[in-house]
Amino acid sequence: MNVDEVDIGGGVLVSEIGLNDVRVNKKLNASKIVSGLSTLIFDDVELRTLTITGKPCNLNLNKSHQSSLGMFDDTKINALKAGYLQILESRNNRDKSEYGNRKEYFTKKVKYKKDLFRRGNKE
Repeated sequence: MNVDEVDIGGGVLVSEIGLNDVRVNKKLNASKIVSGLSTLIFDDVELRTLTITGKPCNLNLNKSHQSSLGMFDDTKINALKAGYLQILESRNNRDKSEYGNRKEYFTKKVKYKKDLFRRGNKE
């Protein structure tokens, strides 16, 4: 285990820097998150030659190199699912905390402005 690798689940190690890049980028939608995690978990050969079911997709049925497809490793698939759920949970918690902080900030600001307005009218 390298210093910059973290366990994403099931003993699957990925780059901590790459995982943080996927985790903090709020612009990524669900498919981009899965794509980013896939490139961290699987190597290039696995991504090119393996499928979820072990069967070729309908688009590539006639291609000869697709006939010897295998299935992705279940451990890595489960790690992908766990990583995706972790990212969704961290985003959900972060959004809640940011909303709470914004709400608290504006509540204080509105109260302060109301107080200033009241003091101004009393003078």
